[in-house]
Amino acid sequence: MGRDRKRRGIAAVGPWLPLPLGFLRSRAAAELSPHATKLLLDALAQLGPNATRNGDLTSAPAEMRKRVWTSRSTLSAALQELVGASMLVCTRQGSRLSCSLYAITLFPLD
Repeated sequence: MGRDRKRRGIAAVGPWLPLPLGFLRSRAAAELSPHATKLLLDALAQLGPNATRNGDLTSAPAEMRKRVWTSRSTLSAALQELVGASMLVCTRQGSRLSCSLYAITLFPLD
C-alpha cells in the first residue's frame, strides 16, 4: 500500500484536442447561443490531429447534415454568430461550384 495513488495528467485514448481554459472561461464563449456552441464543436471535430486542417473547415449543408444539422437557417445563423464573434474566419469565399471554407481563430492557420 506504499504506492502513491495520485494520478497526474490525462490518459486519453485516440486523438484529442485541447481547448484553452482562457477561452472556455471567457465572456465570448459564455455568450454564445447553444446552436453556435454546437457549430463550434462540429468545426473542432473537422480538425485533424494538432489542428492540422485549420483553414479547410466547411459548413456546407450536405456535410453538416451528417452532423444532424437539418435547418439551413439555423446553420446560417449560428455561422454568422461565430463569424461575428471572431471565432471563425472565412478563408475562401464559396461560389456556385465550391463551398466556403473557414478557420477557427483559437489555433494557427495550417
